[in-house]
Amino acid sequence: MLRLSLAPHSLFVAGLATAVLVSAGCNRPAPPPEAGPNPSTTAPATTPGPSPTGATDLGEEVLPADKAPDDAPLRPAKGMPLYRLSNLRIGNPGPGPSPKLMVHYERMSGEEHGTGPTLVIRTPDGNEHRTVGGFGPFQGRSKAADFIVDLGFRGGPGGGGTPKDLEVYLIQTDRRWEDEGFHPKFKVSNSVVIGDMGRPLQLAREWKPEEAAKLNNPPADAPQPNVNGNVGEDTNFVGYTQGLLPPLRYADPAKRPVLGVLYRVGEGEPDKGQKVKCLVHLNPAYDARQPRYGQQAVFAKPGYALGALNVKTKKIVTAVQVVFMKQKPDGTLDPADNYTSQWLGSPEEGNQEGKISGDGRKVIGLHLKNFGAVYAVALVLE
Repeated sequence: MLRLSLAPHSLFVAGLATAVLVSAGCNRPAPPPEAGPNPSTTAPATTPGPSPTGATDLGEEVLPADKAPDDAPLRPAKGMPLYRLSNLRIGNPGPGPSPKLMVHYERMSGEEHGTGPTLVIRTPDGNEHRTVGGFGPFQGRSKAADFIVDLGFRGGPGGGGTPKDLEVYLIQTDRRWEDEGFHPKFKVSNSVVIGDMGRPLQLAREWKPEEAAKLNNPPADAPQPNVNGNVGEDTNFVGYTQGLLPPLRYADPAKRPVLGVLYRVGEGEPDKGQKVKCLVHLNPAYDARQPRYGQQAVFAKPGYALGALNVKTKKIVTAVQVVFMKQKPDGTLDPADNYTSQWLGSPEEGNQEGKISGDGRKVIGLHLKNFGAVYAVALVLE
């Protein structure tokens, strides 16, 4: 099993391409789905389009789309952070007796706002092993440091002792098209090799016309949490708000109306270890193409938007019911013309019920108290 760390922080995260990730339960902190536990999640915001520099900045050729394997990584989109790798070696800087793969990275351009790229280890048989962990929200913003991959006692990919021939490079995977069956991965560094691979490097390839069409028309994403604190006004919360519960406040700076919600159901332990079915995530949705990242979705019918929420709680939020209201020409809502969704979650688990409403004002976001589960929710109004 591989372990990934970034020196000098000595943070080790287990992983292989085949590793199974265990998601956080409702009784412990969980990031919003945009962040996700997998480093190959959402690429930083980019302007896809043709790149005047692209992978050529990395000192490597970009293969024509019709002369490269279909599974070859794509050349990076304009604006993606690009990295240079160097000084690939295997040794043992500690801790522990097992051999470590070490490679130096330097960010050559761009800013890293996401979880960062993923390190790929390629063996002479052509197999690729992705190390789970990525840069992380702090280390990935360092301009230069070392990756340290613990190869374990079996010597890493494939076992059989310490490997002598390896190629490594960085990729960035963009999940925004996941619901459309498109999973683009971009090569964002040069390749470095130890030993003799006996095969060509894994070069990036050009985009096919159908790929370029998709990359130039990305799904509109939701605003990131906790970045637009001066946008909109919050209603009162419904739910449990005591203690230091982390906030997740989504407010759209363009003041788009919330047309639906994305949600995920799980189990929580609100009282004395008793597990209760609950909402793990609840996110505002502004567009039917908005990436869902594995969540379920409910949207308003044309001409309607989210105007209120009915909320069932048992300390944590067990279910919500969306009240959709007719949109007026000026963007406000008509409370008299409404309909409700089914309950999302487990309403039978709740022992209290409340309602939050904008009373006809446009809803532009949600404000949550979330600690591995949704404990409370409020609306953000224009």
